[in-house]
Amino acid sequence: MIVGPRRGGTVSDFSAEIDAVLGSLKQAAIDAYMRVEMNSEEMLKGEIWDDSYRWVHAQTYQVIVERPRNGVGGGYCTIEIMGRPEVGDDQYLARFAEIRATIDSVVDPWRSLPDPSKLQSVMDTATEVASILAPDGADGGGGVGLQASIAEIERHLGSMTGQTIAAFKQNFLGVLDSVVTNLYLLPINAGAGMAGEQGALQQAREDFISVLNQSTARFNEVAKMGGSPGRLLFTLVKSANSMIGNFLPAPAKVVSSSVGVVLGLIDELGLVEADEPAASAADYEAAMSAFQDSVKKLNGSLRDIESELTDKLREINLTTVSSYQQFDLRIPKAEPHSDEYSVTKIDEDAVDDIVNVYLPDIASFLSTAANRSNAMRIDDELDRDASIGSGGVGSKWEINAVCSRLESLLRELAWEVEFAQDQLRLIRDLFVQNDEAGRDALYQHERQLDYQHHPYDPRGKQPMGGYSIQ
Repeated sequence: MIVGPRRGGTVSDFSAEIDAVLGSLKQAAIDAYMRVEMNSEEMLKGEIWDDSYRWVHAQTYQVIVERPRNGVGGGYCTIEIMGRPEVGDDQYLARFAEIRATIDSVVDPWRSLPDPSKLQSVMDTATEVASILAPDGADGGGGVGLQASIAEIERHLGSMTGQTIAAFKQNFLGVLDSVVTNLYLLPINAGAGMAGEQGALQQAREDFISVLNQSTARFNEVAKMGGSPGRLLFTLVKSANSMIGNFLPAPAKVVSSSVGVVLGLIDELGLVEADEPAASAADYEAAMSAFQDSVKKLNGSLRDIESELTDKLREINLTTVSSYQQFDLRIPKAEPHSDEYSVTKIDEDAVDDIVNVYLPDIASFLSTAANRSNAMRIDDELDRDASIGSGGVGSKWEINAVCSRLESLLRELAWEVEFAQDQLRLIRDLFVQNDEAGRDALYQHERQLDYQHHPYDPRGKQPMGGYSIQ
């Protein structure tokens, strides 16, 4: 299979589809032009033959113009006077070339329309990242992977008490789950944006071929060669919404609407389909204008879809900034929200499991998801002629911005989990001696942390002791 736009003599599948119907369109357009030409007041008995256009001019001589074959060639003119052929002129050679050039100027940019199947790989990667982060009940979640490790930490800590253990439960474990849930919606939304693009591009290809066929029928109607153009309804929006729906895991809507989740979900476009204008045309000029308007309307529908996806993705990215605390665990402080925990009870074996097994597993899952988020970025999958759709790249930059933001947040969260691992190890070592003394040691540990060298905080340097999930 040959893929990609025309390069080095190769032709894309879509270009081949265009070429399969383009000759008929050019032929019909030239026929329509010549029918109008032959119907002028000075022309009599104008007819379209298989190989020529023939008419009698002012009842004095017959004009014979070579007819193109499948839109190619034609235009050589011969004048017959009293049955004898005379030299004609080349005006129709030039005019036929102009008609073909006009059609090519409309059609050629569409040859660069991206192959929607090229998006499947990055969409699959988005699904993979989402499955790593999926909360209970979502695809890939429900007690496996990262969520299983969080559940095990909750179970192991269940019977432990004490002020520092309470602080760890409240400030780390109680926040981690909601942060991961919010992060889960980032690959879901990026993938939904890709799916919307995929559906719109696939339908744009089909609808463009329909426009060419409809325009051919319209020209044939003018040329009195038969043809019934009918009406055409563009269905790019329907196709985009269908692909978005097929991509989204069933529980994603439930997750996005749950209390505490700050991100919405790209689950449907709110656009109205563009209806094709009236099909019939009175003459060649009207038919050509209708063809050009149909292509403009189709292009406008694609541009509107990509603009809406761009706006939605940009808003999602901005939300991760304006509501940063909802996507960031920060350095968990060893300070509970109340003083009700007066009895210390710690299970050293359980803490060992948390420190040596479950927290490292969580950090590993997050690092893997961060690495795969980098592979979610779009390269040239949406590139096309700048006149087609939105800006020549569709929603590429906004999709990539979400992917980059997700990678940064995941790497930061993995680092924070590793720091929490150190904290809990210190709890185990010190809390068996004295709960209050252990808490003081943890405070010292926190104060010694150089916040100005936090390796993954996208906000940059912070003052000493400058942030906490408290």
